[in-house]
Amino acid sequence: MNRGVDMPGGWNRYAGYLLGASFVVLSGIAGAGSLAAGEGEAPPSIQIERPDRYAPVVNRTGKEARQPVLKTRSVAVKSEPAPIEVSSPILESPPDQARTAAGIKTEAKAGPANGAEPAKTAEVAPEPVVSVAPVPEPAPPRILSREEVFQAKAADRAFYRLDDDARVLVLDMPNVEDQSRVFGRLVIFIERASAPRHRILSVPEVKKWRIANKETLATLTIGNNIRANDFALFFNTARFQNEPITEDEKWLLDRLFEFGVLREVASGLVSVEPEQIVISAPQVSTVDGCPACVITQSRRELILRHELAHARFVTDQVYRNYVWWFWHNVMTASQRSSVSKYLQVLGYDLNAPDLLVNEMQAFLIHTPESEYFSSRAAGFTQSQFTGLHAAFREKYPSEAKPLRAPSGYRLQ
Repeated sequence: MNRGVDMPGGWNRYAGYLLGASFVVLSGIAGAGSLAAGEGEAPPSIQIERPDRYAPVVNRTGKEARQPVLKTRSVAVKSEPAPIEVSSPILESPPDQARTAAGIKTEAKAGPANGAEPAKTAEVAPEPVVSVAPVPEPAPPRILSREEVFQAKAADRAFYRLDDDARVLVLDMPNVEDQSRVFGRLVIFIERASAPRHRILSVPEVKKWRIANKETLATLTIGNNIRANDFALFFNTARFQNEPITEDEKWLLDRLFEFGVLREVASGLVSVEPEQIVISAPQVSTVDGCPACVITQSRRELILRHELAHARFVTDQVYRNYVWWFWHNVMTASQRSSVSKYLQVLGYDLNAPDLLVNEMQAFLIHTPESEYFSSRAAGFTQSQFTGLHAAFREKYPSEAKPLRAPSGYRLQ
């Protein structure tokens, strides 16, 4: 849906941190040696298992525990184009550990060459090694039915995976304002007609865009559906233009890695096959100072049904092919024009035909008459709208009919 509620409708390259260490051994003659560790090491990467096509894509086993975070700083991957700026851990070892890691052995000084009693060597106690408990792995998404998703309660952000379609991840958000912090720039970048498609707006630019379009943070988006390929496009574009990602976008990116939606390659991010989709909806909630931001249980279910229709459009190829056929062969040119104008008023980009067809089926077929959708506003009389519904359901086959192949039917 990705609409405001006023609708009528790092990989950080562990930057070769040079563990420099040197030790001088004196035995009548002086010698010195040094070794810089870390040069030329391959950058670590996030290992994500390729998901089974028919099972939830969750790294339940075999994943290394996270390393303890001792210090953070902003770093950038040295690649072309410029990477996303993110806050990432820099792990440091005490000096003795650095020597051991570099393969340097510590030896006592040799005594005088003339046979005199050797000088006593003071014993130096090793520096204590601080033990830090590893950061616990996030809980895997709960597997829920659609009805269970409708009724789910969560005080904070929570992920679920559909029991009948493992390629669909549902992100439950506390309220519409928090949802906009996570998805706002993604929505503007992917589908808003009044924003550029070729670059990501900076945080100050988003504020100006909101003011110009009479949007607040709370009204920016009410529900979302974003496929893995679009996540990759957004984060890769951020790297190309050297645009930092926000704290909330970084949180989302980490989850996309952990749940096998995206994976990292040498040149950037790609979606894990088969492609997944993330949909989101707010919990029953309110936002101070925004009466239109109130989410009731019935509104929550309306939003989720709409977004689940988008999920099916992505993961069910036969259904997607049928929607396209219905748009061109059952709907009239006048009906297509009316739907396009309706979606344009809602802010959707008419230059993205796949977006228009996807929104058509989600609004017309799966979103009942409500504050979120009006068939009259979409240009239909009640009888026309009822007829369109009936035609869609009548012509979509519940079971595939065999293809016709009559004898002698050949090109001449």
